Amino acid sequence: MSRREEIICHLTERKRIVALDWGSTSVRLVICYLSNLRLKELYNPEALTTQDGSRYEKGAFNGYINTSGTGRVYTGDELSPSTTQVSAKFFLGNGRGIDGENPLRAEAVRNINNPNFEDRGKEGVAAILTAVFQRLESECQKKSMPLKIVDFGLSVPAHWTLEEHEKYAELVREKSNLLSFWSFQFDRVHFHTEVEAIAHYVCQDSDVADRILGSDESQYVLFLDFGGHSMLINMLGKNGCIFFVRRSNDKTAFFRVDEPFGKVGGTAMWEADVSEFCVEHTKSNKGNLDSAHVTQLLRNAILKEFRWQLMANTFSEGATSWALNLTIRRPKDYPSDSQHFHVDIPALKTFEIFRAALKGPFQEAEQGIREIARLIKSRTGVGGRVVVSGGSAKNQFVKECLKATVQTVFNSAKLPCPIFLDEISMSESPYESFNIAKGAALATAKNQRIQEYIKDGAAFGIQVMRGRGGGGDEEWDHFAKVVLANAGEGWRRSRYHSFETDGTNRFKIVCDPFWDTESHPRRRTWLDCGVTYDFLDLLIPPEGKWQFRLTLPAEQNPMYECLILERHMVHGGQVLWPTHQKVELRTSFDRSGMTFLVQPDRELEDLHCGIGLTPLGTYVALTPLVEREWASEVSRRMAITQQQDEDEVEVPSGVNWLSPFAKPLIELDSDSDGS
Repeated sequence: MSRREEIICHLTERKRIVALDWGSTSVRLVICYLSNLRLKELYNPEALTTQDGSRYEKGAFNGYINTSGTGRVYTGDELSPSTTQVSAKFFLGNGRGIDGENPLRAEAVRNINNPNFEDRGKEGVAAILTAVFQRLESECQKKSMPLKIVDFGLSVPAHWTLEEHEKYAELVREKSNLLSFWSFQFDRVHFHTEVEAIAHYVCQDSDVADRILGSDESQYVLFLDFGGHSMLINMLGKNGCIFFVRRSNDKTAFFRVDEPFGKVGGTAMWEADVSEFCVEHTKSNKGNLDSAHVTQLLRNAILKEFRWQLMANTFSEGATSWALNLTIRRPKDYPSDSQHFHVDIPALKTFEIFRAALKGPFQEAEQGIREIARLIKSRTGVGGRVVVSGGSAKNQFVKECLKATVQTVFNSAKLPCPIFLDEISMSESPYESFNIAKGAALATAKNQRIQEYIKDGAAFGIQVMRGRGGGGDEEWDHFAKVVLANAGEGWRRSRYHSFETDGTNRFKIVCDPFWDTESHPRRRTWLDCGVTYDFLDLLIPPEGKWQFRLTLPAEQNPMYECLILERHMVHGGQVLWPTHQKVELRTSFDRSGMTFLVQPDRELEDLHCGIGLTPLGTYVALTPLVEREWASEVSRRMAITQQQDEDEVEVPSGVNWLSPFAKPLIELDSDSDGS
């Protein structure tokens, strides 16, 4: 190795990805070495010795802050037993998804009338980030291998919006000044939902993938994350996402099928409800206790006992273990002659609280399971699997409910029992709760160029929706015609491809990230749409014969990457030149979903609805309003066609009846198919 190569190698080895997983109970910090994707947990050294483990695993940073208005707002791992401790994630996420009747909100804003309540919340969030960045700086300063940080990956709940993302990113940028300037090379912040991070972690290691995903070559996998350490506090009850996974030659490739979904609820609500129950039902060894005497000190002690019992109790369905007896010794500094205090929660009440807390998450989980069942039934030879993670999923009753749901939905269909990650040893590290942070780091590290994407096997095709013109039901074709793929010398420059439409057919560009030219010979010119994702909706062009071409430029703009879409109408082997369009489709790689997406040329709201390119070359978000407008346009076209048939009107040669273009025709380009 030359001196220059040694220097380049050394600089590459120093580059790191930093990932933060801000859970409801704690914050986990992980770095990823870009040279080999090796992961390393950065433990909080104080937590390794002082934290008791009832809320979160040792090694993480405490995620609670004191909102009582007295004492320090953030005490690290030495929690004050007499203060109101609220998850900082409530403030970080602006309470997103937690309505006014949710006991989580009642618990969080118990001291809202205290002076500077909101300021203390902001101060607490900043204090936690300060502790995290100070630990990161100590790693950057190591003389043996100082770090060069190039990207940040942040895991977030699926229901957070752009507002929460921007707030979180700004906080990270503000705290970056705690890092030495020479150790910090800030590019951008990348967000990954918590369940997407789990998917990246599972699929990265072939051994882990073998144990969890089995031997199926192709399968849909529904990842569900019932967060919370040991089934404890969890501000996001559950979130999930479906991925399509392919495995070959000890490699696992995957992409996200649909948007991740999330639901607030879970055991956070359970603990908050129990806290409210304690106020009215706490007794001492000398008798009933007035609710005014159930101070925060006493409540915290009872809730700590509640958490320890949750960790030891399986709560099997129908078991008498649902009844809870929470007995504690008199807390230090609690003014009372009584030596013991207890709360008896009947089995029926415990189950009622638990069911109310998990009703929403279970409903979302059932919808996800039904969707994966639909996908599997529509595809021959493609398997399916449900993978469940998170502390709440360690609960035996949760497991039994999910197993029963899978069995009910699939009935006689072949689907393995849900895989629960707590039952599978995924790594040598005992710190299971760091897996989301590890997945966020891996996802952030997986950047790719569009040229590499196609060389690795991605192919683009055009899918057509039919049915409206004939009065039948709308239905997308099951196969899409390949228009761009890594197939021989012509992989950059695709030829034109012809499509006939009656003015009611809808077109869209789809992509199969794994269309492998070795397993699919060149004569194969179709994509199976059961394993593709939507790249760009081309909506509904006017009636006639259209030709499309998608190409990859030989040289990309240094500021962005793109594909080139060309389209025009033809008649009698000639192009209707005024209909010709050449559109630059700017692309970006979605590191979470492992897919390339189109970036519109202007800011659009509601992009979560999908993105379309009108026949006039304008980008639109596919909102319900836009869909209704296009449905009206199709009805108008059908009415005109029907009138033509009734009047037996002859359409002038070379002019499309629904097109305003009537200029001279030109011959097709030489690389067109000419048909």
